[in-house]
Amino acid sequence: MQNGSLPSSLDCDYGGFGAYLGQEFDAEDGDRLSFLYQYLTDDGTTSDQLFVVLMGPSIVYADLNPVGWTDGVGGFRIASAPSSFSVDFPSSGHWSVFIGVGQANDTLASTGMLLDDVKLSNRAVPEPGSLALLGVGLAGLAFSRRRRQ
Repeated sequence: MQNGSLPSSLDCDYGGFGAYLGQEFDAEDGDRLSFLYQYLTDDGTTSDQLFVVLMGPSIVYADLNPVGWTDGVGGFRIASAPSSFSVDFPSSGHWSVFIGVGQANDTLASTGMLLDDVKLSNRAVPEPGSLALLGVGLAGLAFSRRRRQ
């Protein structure tokens, strides 16, 4: 996987009580999933729920809690301020990620979610050359100190 983007496209499904986007990929321990989101609704500000689920070697669930309500955009009556979300993968392995909206027992009004800048960032791992250079430098300091004594 390339750093900074999820492969191919996100798959969308509608289940009657909400909708979600899902994607499968491999991630390493400490890799970070991050994105920007905005909650849009014709319901009240707490009627429906935005969520993220990571399923793999373990299961991670998070509610997204939008804030800063304003007039709606894109035909929706109410919108949250743009917010950010990030989560670090707790272990390496094959993961499924689902990002979505859960409808709360109503079919009268619409709720949506804008997503932007969805990316997977790889954990920084020092290069072997950098570690070798550090080791040579430390050995040189130790030799220099020993020679003075």
